[in-house]
Amino acid sequence: MDVSSNHFIGELKAQSLFNWPLMMAGVTKEQSEPSFIQTSFSGGAKYYQNSISLNFKGNSYQLQYILTIFTSIDFSNNAFHGELPEELGNLNALVVLNLSYNSFSGHIPSSLGNLSQIESLDLSWNNLSGKIPAQLANLNFLEYLDLSFNKLSGKIPTGPQLQTFKASSYEGNQGLYGPPLTAKDPTVTPPTSSEGSNWSSKSEQEWMLRGAEVGFPVGITVFVGPILYIKRYREWYCKHLHILIMKILRKEDNITRARRRRRRNQQRQRH
Repeated sequence: MDVSSNHFIGELKAQSLFNWPLMMAGVTKEQSEPSFIQTSFSGGAKYYQNSISLNFKGNSYQLQYILTIFTSIDFSNNAFHGELPEELGNLNALVVLNLSYNSFSGHIPSSLGNLSQIESLDLSWNNLSGKIPAQLANLNFLEYLDLSFNKLSGKIPTGPQLQTFKASSYEGNQGLYGPPLTAKDPTVTPPTSSEGSNWSSKSEQEWMLRGAEVGFPVGITVFVGPILYIKRYREWYCKHLHILIMKILRKEDNITRARRRRRRNQQRQRH
């Protein structure tokens, strides 16, 4: 099924796509007995189909002889949009699925993990988002994968297949990480040493301010409370406060007298 490089628009409807029994493994006699696609004419003569050009595994191939078990869907270079239907996973005899250069959105269906015969899967240059389904890691026959330039995020699932592809198979997805891309999530940046020190100093200042806010009223209450409400402490405080004030006044008075004596002596020496 090849309708690539046209101007088709619209969504992929399940009821239109999945009436193709030849793309479902184990349901037809033709798939149990592989042969080349032929055309019959009158008299029983059979001729091979004309060669066709197919785009898969990232390249264009000219096929002269086409096996009946070679099932391929190529909807690339159109303007299809909407979500990919889960029913795509029913076509488990597919060898090639190319939906690149469209406007598909939503998540990659986990049912694509049922495509046990798939060798080439190209979903690049769309608007697909979310995580890569872990089921794709179980596609043992997958030789070519291109999920580049979408809006995928999260860690690339770990498995025997997905880590064998080059980083270019995943590029253009800013939220995607894990081998063969970066090992850590690029959206989470650890603080630098200067940022860490700034954060530490700010934290200390906040704790000091909070301590002052709590300590000041507590200190006032502990110190002033007994004076206001306990007579014995009030008398003791007033007595010692009076003694302290008198000592300060006497000291100031002595200093003042000493200054006056010093001035008198200086004046006598001048005369």
